[in-house]
Amino acid sequence: MKHNFHIRKTKNDTVFNLFKKKNSNIQQEWQTKGAEYASAVNEMIRFADEHGWDKWKGRDPSG
Repeated sequence: MKHNFHIRKTKNDTVFNLFKKKNSNIQQEWQTKGAEYASAVNEMIRFADEHGWDKWKGRDPSG
């Protein structure tokens, strides 16, 4: 006897896919914001090394 099995999409499959997509967006946001923060910190340190910390007039990076 031959059986044909079909995977059926359920409501839970849709919720799970939405959860995965949401997590992916959060991960991407963290990576982007982390890179921006690290870049700002590096710029501040580069400036301070070259000109001195007392000459830094820019904003301190915020995370």
